[in-house]
Amino acid sequence: ALAVQAVSWWVRPQRADQVAVVAAMQLEPGDEVVWFPEWEQDWPLALGRRGAAVTLRLGGDDLHRPFRRLWVLSDGHPPALSRSASVLTQERRGRAVATLYEDSSTLSAIAWPRLGACVLSAERKSCSAAGGRAAYGELAFEGRFAHGLKIKLGKEPLRLRFQRPEAAVLRGAIGFTDHGARHGLAPVKLRIEVAGTTLSEQTLRRRAGLDDRLAVRAAAGAEVVLELRSAAPRRNEVALSLGWSAP
Repeated sequence: ALAVQAVSWWVRPQRADQVAVVAAMQLEPGDEVVWFPEWEQDWPLALGRRGAAVTLRLGGDDLHRPFRRLWVLSDGHPPALSRSASVLTQERRGRAVATLYEDSSTLSAIAWPRLGACVLSAERKSCSAAGGRAAYGELAFEGRFAHGLKIKLGKEPLRLRFQRPEAAVLRGAIGFTDHGARHGLAPVKLRIEVAGTTLSEQTLRRRAGLDDRLAVRAAAGAEVVLELRSAAPRRNEVALSLGWSAP
């Protein structure tokens, strides 16, 4: 990792070029921004200098859920994105590159679930029930980060319920936070139900990160339930990052 950072530092764009690229970006309300490599600090400084009011994605682990319009700031070698995303425009100054991607299939960048009688939303970011607690915020994976739900399990199965009025695909990934990967005492099992029918069951891999991809198709109005359970729920901290796409 240190060798990769050293190479990235050596070939990094000039700071003046980064400032010029950020100044040239034609931003619209709701645009999201991510930069690579994630540890690069001059990109956020350039954004702050412009005073850009954008939503940040926190690196590659934060790109599993859908996006509508996403600016990728890089030295010209960003990771591959969704196949359904198209390039709208690009700004380049020296090695500094800003590429705007659009994914017209995205319905919502964040999928807000219901836990018991509590509905999570942009205004209410945490809920608790007999099965545990779910809170939306920053997820940590041993030096990598993403936005999503941090889930602490209880003695009863935790059931997160997702629903859209139109036919849609619940898309993203699930795994463990670094705390959950290190300190969890027993396996965590995931069961996925759609409209009351069990679609699949699996045991989550015990690693820090969003390692298990999810793409659950649901008919209009059908409820998708993600049920998490463990024989020893204490210290099992699950990470979940999801959004909605069109089928």
